[in-house]
Formats: sequence, structure tokens, C-alpha cells
Amino acid sequence: MDYYLKTTSKEDFIQDLLSIGIELIDFENYFQNELLIIDWIGQIPNPIEYTESGEPIGEITFRVGQHVNIRSIDEIDLSDFNHSQSVLPNAPYRMFS
Repeated sequence: MDYYLKTTSKEDFIQDLLSIGIELIDFENYFQNELLIIDWIGQIPNPIEYTESGEPIGEITFRVGQHVNIRSIDEIDLSDFNHSQSVLPNAPYRMFS
């Protein structure tokens, strides 16, 4: 199962995982074992408009929150998460292949 989550911070996300019995050791931006893959994305930029010459128009802005993707063999009960919530993007920013 694939999960696309928005969270308040990486530390809060790790606490949410601990609340359901998943402990990550030395997690930076990617974790994988035989049951689980976690891909930390962080901030996602909003779409940018460009001039005809390819120059960006305006400043880069970001979606609210920090983002992380999870692929799990087993279903994950997100109801015990206090800081992370499922989001259903029309087109995920980054996907598992």
C-alpha cells in the first residue's frame, strides 16, 4: 500500500511512527527494509509560471507542511498519528516506481 502524508516535521513524523510500533534508526531521508519503504520529501514547491524566455515569474512558494511517502506490505493504521495525515494528491510530487 502507498501512503502520501503531510506532517508538521520529520521529528513529529518519527514520533507518529513510534506510536504504532515502527522504530527507525538513523533515518535521514530514506528507509527501507523487507516490509516498509519511507521516502522523506520535505517541502513541495507550488507550480511556477515562466516567461516566454524561461525565467520564473515571482517567488517560489511551498505547499503547507512537510511531506513523506510510505510504501508498506501491511496496512498502516494512521488513526493513531497525531502530527501526520493522509493527503490524496491528484498527481503525487514523487512516486515509487
